[in-house]
Amino acid sequence: MKLNLVADYVVPGTGGKRFVASFAIDASNNLMGLPGLVSLSFPVHGGGCIVVRPISLTMCESRRKAEMVEDDNRDLYKLDGRWWDYSPIDPYLAAKEQEGEVA
Repeated sequence: MKLNLVADYVVPGTGGKRFVASFAIDASNNLMGLPGLVSLSFPVHGGGCIVVRPISLTMCESRRKAEMVEDDNRDLYKLDGRWWDYSPIDPYLAAKEQEGEVA
């Protein structure tokens, strides 16, 4: 049995830009480790990446429903101008945001 999830991320160093992805994970996995299982890596300037855990997880009844929710969220973020544009992240700004210094 699979757990169909939609994970929502705030990409650090981008001023609050968002990213969303859907996942199908085996239900036998420990649910306490779910945020780690759906963590994503985002590229930074100068090479390397930043690993980001989701800020929210939505469980859906099917893979198809999860993909629909992912598409809806992506469209909403694009309309609001909050969608991450796949450009590399400034590691300095990302570190400051994670420390809470940049609002």
